[in-house]
Amino acid sequence: MTEKHDFEERYLEGDPPWDTGRPDRGLGQTIALHSIRPCKVLEFGCGTGQNAIYLAGLGFDVTAVDISETAIKRAMEGLVRGLEVNFQVANIIDGPIEGGPFEFVFDRGCLHSFDTPSGRMACSKAVAENLADGGLWLTMAGNGDDPDTMSGPPRLTGREILEAVEPSFEVLELKRSRFDSDNAPLIWSCLSRKRS
Repeated sequence: MTEKHDFEERYLEGDPPWDTGRPDRGLGQTIALHSIRPCKVLEFGCGTGQNAIYLAGLGFDVTAVDISETAIKRAMEGLVRGLEVNFQVANIIDGPIEGGPFEFVFDRGCLHSFDTPSGRMACSKAVAENLADGGLWLTMAGNGDDPDTMSGPPRLTGREILEAVEPSFEVLELKRSRFDSDNAPLIWSCLSRKRS
């Protein structure tokens, strides 16, 4: 996994490429398509908070964490009046996040930051530990199966995602998509349900 200081440096140096300044449209599409109702949600790797703020605007009870103090500070500064998000500097790998258990967990580009199978398995296990039984996890990760000449995020194959997710989760949907960003890299969007 990329080290904490690396993420902090990226935020201190300027706008990191994954920070688009808007919520990812794939999140909204998944919520609509799967009729995910407002509930307690955790976003980990929330960055400057656009997705968390978007979810709060839809009526979700949102906790959002990131390992970068600078990102969380910017997220709190960008919080729209009248909306509440519990922003925290935290790492999901370090133990349960305050406010859980959650019914929905979202990450945009965190699973693929773990560069070993054991790291991805630890991430999946940490997500499961923060979810109520039957809770949903939506992860978006760079797509290592499709040819793509553009630069972009780390990439995982569909098999690598399934190997990390399936021990604790039932995969409901694994589909090819693109990040909602200016360079639009190819991704996998994986929605899964925690096994009882």
